[in-house]
Amino acid sequence: MELLIKEGCRCGGCRIPRSRLDPRSGPKKNSTFEGGLILKITEGVHLVGGPELTAPEDCNVYLVENSGSLLLVDAGCGLTAVAILERIKKAGFEPEGLKTLVLTHAHIDHCGGAAEIVRRTGCRVIAHRGDQNAIEGKDSGKVAADFYGLEYNPVTVDQPVESKEAKIFCGEQELVLLHIPGHTPGSIAVWGDFPGGRVLFGQDLHGPLHPQWGSDRKQWTSSLREMLSLKADILGEGHFGIYAPAPKVEGFIRSFLYG
Repeated sequence: MELLIKEGCRCGGCRIPRSRLDPRSGPKKNSTFEGGLILKITEGVHLVGGPELTAPEDCNVYLVENSGSLLLVDAGCGLTAVAILERIKKAGFEPEGLKTLVLTHAHIDHCGGAAEIVRRTGCRVIAHRGDQNAIEGKDSGKVAADFYGLEYNPVTVDQPVESKEAKIFCGEQELVLLHIPGHTPGSIAVWGDFPGGRVLFGQDLHGPLHPQWGSDRKQWTSSLREMLSLKADILGEGHFGIYAPAPKVEGFIRSFLYG
């Protein structure tokens, strides 16, 4: 298998931080910024963690809020769980309102902070069955902790997803969990229709691919096409940042399909 790993990166091969976007390139309506970083992406969606917000080892961590309920998409590397919860407070919400943590896949930069966040908030953890063993510490090689030089603290998956699609709610906001294998066997994307448009959390849709993680190029390509078909207005990616409007989202995804 050809690997999509670039030298010098810290996310298993290709972290290129782009969460510090020119405001002209990212979402504008209903967005707020701090030092060039988009914090409130659109109504009900916030950035509360990431390489330029909490720690270089972190993925971008997204908060969904609706009717007082909170949902977190990923949990960072484990060094910054408290900082992520503080960022939730800074966004104007109480971490105690966090009911759900969705882990998009088993890599430590996405799931490393889960155990501490669960300990502090009591939230449930949702992840795909395909990555459950790694997340729960039963297949440590697939967590990619060695790429970061970090120790992984496992967490129990309370609600494993086994279907291609599953619907969940954050308050009254419906979200769809879409199985997108390729980067890892149990990778999932999260998407929903918000007042500001369709938001896709396509964490690590860019890859990279590595046999140690169970990566599969054919599945990855198929998953990219599925995400493209969603025609999202806003994309929150795991390391490359936030893209909007729809033509920029489409262009970004196509760059990995045909680039």
